[in-house]
Amino acid sequence: MSAALLECRPRTVAAAWALGAAVIALLAPPATARDFDLNPQVGLIAETAATVEMLARYDGRKTYGIVGVTERTRPEFDPDGLRIGNFLLFPSLETTLVLDDNLYRQKENLHEDVRTEVAPRIRVVSQLPRHAFRLDMGLRDVRHRLNPQSDYLAGFFDLRTALHIDHAHTLSFAAVSEISRVDAIDPDDPKAAREPIAVRRDLVTAGLTRDAGRLYGTASASLERWDYSDVPAFDGTLIDQDVRDTLVIATQVFAGLRLSPGYELRARLRALRQIDEGHGTVNRTATGYEAMAGVAFERTPMWSWYLLGGYGVRDFDTAGLPTIDAMLLEMQWRWYVMQRLTLSGSLRREFVEQVPALGNGRIDVILRSRLDYELAHNLVLNASGAWRNAQPMGTDEITTTQSLRVGLDYYLSKTWLLQTAAETTWVTSTEDREYARNRIWMGVTVRR
Repeated sequence: MSAALLECRPRTVAAAWALGAAVIALLAPPATARDFDLNPQVGLIAETAATVEMLARYDGRKTYGIVGVTERTRPEFDPDGLRIGNFLLFPSLETTLVLDDNLYRQKENLHEDVRTEVAPRIRVVSQLPRHAFRLDMGLRDVRHRLNPQSDYLAGFFDLRTALHIDHAHTLSFAAVSEISRVDAIDPDDPKAAREPIAVRRDLVTAGLTRDAGRLYGTASASLERWDYSDVPAFDGTLIDQDVRDTLVIATQVFAGLRLSPGYELRARLRALRQIDEGHGTVNRTATGYEAMAGVAFERTPMWSWYLLGGYGVRDFDTAGLPTIDAMLLEMQWRWYVMQRLTLSGSLRREFVEQVPALGNGRIDVILRSRLDYELAHNLVLNASGAWRNAQPMGTDEITTTQSLRVGLDYYLSKTWLLQTAAETTWVTSTEDREYARNRIWMGVTVRR
């Protein structure tokens, strides 16, 4: 790969990306009530039988049949699945070749490598009148050509169900379990770590939704756990990561009021208990509260967005750790420029649930933008950018991550999907974590 790309100054990259993101943000004001998941952490199926009727009256996108590029169905290229009674099975097998010019994410002494990924996956979807059921599960086997010590196996299980009690009420349940390795160093990873840290995440959540008119809402409770594995250092030793293991027990109430077609008021209240006993270090167990409110509206059925703002608190049990508080922000937008072009983006300022090893909490500011363009009915171009600023509270450390990605999806048939993508990432930090990284993906997916 080009050495010149690695030597680009982060400030130049930041300026170029910020300009592009600003153009999209200014031109593309944004999404309707249910276009975006207001709480991706919970991810419940929160629609009632009456929701479809309400959206037909209050959502201009539904009224005029406006569909984004990624939402569009392609009957001649979408897999049919295997029917078993009232269930459809969608098995797939993805194979990917990845070229990586900085495998260990280092500023100097870069290690290039080529890896292969094989990912079998199956999705099960129900077609029952009063019940919703969706199960996804799969594995990902990663093998490196030059650095076999970095090989790993990951997997996930994701179950979402819902029971439509009556026309206005839905009882929902979700369970997620996954073992993954984030393919970019987290700001809380130790600097001596040789590779991304393996983490197991388990989530169980349940909620009750009422939606039968202008006022709707969901009350839910969840339990989420992160379990970090020890990671090898460059000197061959193991770095203990038990200090980062976290359990979060939370309750949440979300409510919305449809004022008129295209206009809504929204509010969200959340209380949680964050348990991190420190495993021999500092006990960072805390009680937290968050309150957010805002508005969602459409300038036209093709331009829609929502904005929530609020306040959050984390009150730690340990006397030596001060209570932290922060302003919170959540904004998402979408612009259906034309039938073949969709622009979207988001801006968030939020607490990070996993307490970092240093400091007593972390606030992240995350900005994302995306473009999807349908070159042909079976050929889709996508481009995206992301910027994240992470700062552990109580420390002077600031880590900024920027990335640009361009991809191409070619739907060859109902069975074959061809994909390619290129991504470049820059990381700057006050704690000598700087690095640049470039990757290229080439993949083939067989679907049924």
